[in-house]
Amino acid sequence: NLCNCKKRTIVSSNLVETSYSDQVREQRCYDDWMKLQKHELTELLHALNLSSEGRITDFELTQLLEKIMDHCQDYCDQRSRLARRDAAAYFAPNWCSSLENFGLWVAGCRPSSFISLLYALSGLEIESKLPDFLQGDKFGDRGEYSAAQLSKINELQSKTIREEEKISLLGHEDMADQPLARVVMTKLDHNYCLDGDVNEALEENGQAMASLLEEADRLRLSTVKELIDILTPFLSSAKKLRLCMKEWGMKRDREHDRNRE
Repeated sequence: NLCNCKKRTIVSSNLVETSYSDQVREQRCYDDWMKLQKHELTELLHALNLSSEGRITDFELTQLLEKIMDHCQDYCDQRSRLARRDAAAYFAPNWCSSLENFGLWVAGCRPSSFISLLYALSGLEIESKLPDFLQGDKFGDRGEYSAAQLSKINELQSKTIREEEKISLLGHEDMADQPLARVVMTKLDHNYCLDGDVNEALEENGQAMASLLEEADRLRLSTVKELIDILTPFLSSAKKLRLCMKEWGMKRDREHDRNRE
């Protein structure tokens, strides 16, 4: 009735205010993270140069890498907490450019893309020629990769793709099991108010999305850690690419009048 609809309108208004607050926190979390990427890239490149000149020890470089990975873990934990309140926002974030959103996989980058980046940086078609490469000592324009490194990278790629497929399948299964479709079928009278059943179904859906995001973040983090163990300079290249994608995407959005806050 009219009275109930007014109450629901008040509830909806409160949800809008809460959502706005969530958006502010999500935007701030992302902005702080991107600023940290720039700072860490500068710090990491400087450390790698010093390491190549023998001016810092391997232990000092390892300490820096551990600090950076701790920051990655902190960021994942923070956005996991935020996603428990507003998971859907992370699957099409309005704080990212259209270019960045195009490449999203489960609210972030696809972990196997890290390995593709290594292949691209080598300047060679390593994937197709791997059996031949493994017969020698070092390959690549600057001799970056040893046979042992290539073997580990190849194994990691296969494992990562399998894990990605599991997470993607889990996402499809979760969506199929969600009660949203059943709730919609009960609303054939065109009652679009957010009643208890709808809110409960949306909350369950949101929690499933947040869990999926956490699983994907765990895979992203573990893949980066393993790649660093294989080839330390990889991290600086990954950070460079991430920052470039941000800048390129924002530029393209401005060119096409897609303004993003």
